[in-house]
Amino acid sequence: MKWPNNAPNTEVAATKIANHIAFLEALIDSNASLWEVIPRLHPADIDREFGYQKWQNGRLDKLILNNNGLTKIPESICAIYSDINEIDISNNSIC
Repeated sequence: MKWPNNAPNTEVAATKIANHIAFLEALIDSNASLWEVIPRLHPADIDREFGYQKWQNGRLDKLILNNNGLTKIPESICAIYSDINEIDISNNSIC
């Protein structure tokens, strides 16, 4: 997957993209089921084996990561939660 290139070229859009990427990186780093992948999983490739992600207008619009052995959702989700249209993290071991 390529990083989104359809975002407006503004500082606000760049910050949003950076926040979304930082969340995906933190998600990988917080969950052994994701960071134990060899070669190292890149945030843009999280959907390759573990689910689905859709970017729209420079933001993560949809993230589906059900049944992936996730144990933690990083606090950085709070910075992007209102931007995401759909998120599914069901059937994981978060609670």
